[in-house]
Amino acid sequence: MAASWSTRTRPPRGPKFSRGAQLLSEALEKRGWSQTRLKRELKTANAASYWVHGDRRPSLEAALRLRDLLKIPVDAWVEPAVEAASSEAA
Repeated sequence: MAASWSTRTRPPRGPKFSRGAQLLSEALEKRGWSQTRLKRELKTANAASYWVHGDRRPSLEAALRLRDLLKIPVDAWVEPAVEAASSEAA
């Protein structure tokens, strides 16, 4: 029997796996912006949803625009997410 793809075998994704996705979600919430507003500000297609949910990373050009607009460091997109529990334990 062939193995099937399921949510259990998918690699981890989402804001809890990417520091950039976490920071983007927080920045949007802090400003009261929707993903639609972000797309308008960046003049981008539907990529914002992928970035917020951690499904994809922005291109370098988009990461630079996010840095300038929302002060999200470019290297945050390659760093693992910061867990609140681990920082409290230290």
